[in-house]
Amino acid sequence: VAEACTQLGQRFNADSHPNQIGMVAVSVSRALRAGEMLSVQHEQDIEPSLTMQAWRIYDLYCHPIRNETDPRIIGLICHLYPPTWIRGEGQLVAASQFDIFLRDGLHNVLPISADSLRRLLARLSFSAVL
Repeated sequence: VAEACTQLGQRFNADSHPNQIGMVAVSVSRALRAGEMLSVQHEQDIEPSLTMQAWRIYDLYCHPIRNETDPRIIGLICHLYPPTWIRGEGQLVAASQFDIFLRDGLHNVLPISADSLRRLLARLSFSAVL
């Protein structure tokens, strides 16, 4: 995450556009407990379990985002894609979730689907141009 903040800062400095903003995006599936898969009782438990894992990873590794002095870095996008065992159904699935931690609302995490993420990022890009 620290390296991503540095890289994003370098990209900001290389571009002359005065109103740049950006988010650090990382895939954190490998940061889940190594060798373990997510295990939940029911399918509806997947989202809260992945969100809890995203918070754990955010708390452990994302100090550069929380402490970043560059106001152009507005947050973090975490992608989780773990194999997931649904015990109640005896089913193995590949769960996928994006969690967005916004700088102004660090206590709020927003799990969203890929389509919702595309819409959100399109709005952020549009807002940044205004």
